[in-house]
Amino acid sequence: MKDKGFVLIHRKIRECVIWDSDEPFDRRSAWLELIMRCNHSDKEILFDGKPIVVKRGQFITSVRKLAEIWRWDKDKTLKYL
Repeated sequence: MKDKGFVLIHRKIRECVIWDSDEPFDRRSAWLELIMRCNHSDKEILFDGKPIVVKRGQFITSVRKLAEIWRWDKDKTLKYL
């Protein structure tokens, strides 16, 4: 790949009409969604009533939630992950 560097994509892109569609996500859109859900810095949250630190680059979710967001079935979501 000739081009190097990075492109900044604001998380607000998820508010765009194109992103908020009834169509199922494709693999690329699912990958971007995973990236945009990651924390940009460490964050302490309550999980099952206990404080935990979710590190930069991490987030907490479930296969069920991702399948719902992406409009995929559970098996397709698991296979993709």
